[in-house]
Amino acid sequence: MNIKLLSVPIAVPLLLSVLSLSGCQTHNTKSTNLTNSQNAEGQVTVEQMLSLASNQLNKTLPKMIDTETRLDNSYVKGNRFYYKSTLLNYYVDNMDVDVFNEEMSENTGNYICNSSDMLFFKENKIILVYSYYDDDAKFISDVIIDTGACDKLTSASSDTEE
Repeated sequence: MNIKLLSVPIAVPLLLSVLSLSGCQTHNTKSTNLTNSQNAEGQVTVEQMLSLASNQLNKTLPKMIDTETRLDNSYVKGNRFYYKSTLLNYYVDNMDVDVFNEEMSENTGNYICNSSDMLFFKENKIILVYSYYDDDAKFISDVIIDTGACDKLTSASSDTEE
């Protein structure tokens, strides 16, 4: 199965640019929280920043990520950022969903946890949910990356490399 890391190359730069344009400090977790209102200092919350980024991203969608993948939309619930993608010419009945989920979870998790571009998400413990659907709009799988667990994942992988 030759499916690339989906939506991250497009979504990360857009999210980072929206977050920086909002005037928020993306590396100061003390000034952010996951509520629906601004904090006492009048700063925008993490959830508000993510919602803004999702809205901006959705204005550019649907968009082909590669020849087989279309990013259809995104949305935010609390500290979760959701991406909904369609795998063109793939059908869930013809797939080994366990293998797909294992490969995508490992590849996506490794990229996110080891990328300096994802620092904002890791510092704020954002959970990224990649929902995949087949060409008939049937659900395939959710690939869920908990960026709050990245420290455990990266330290565990460095322990095994010694």
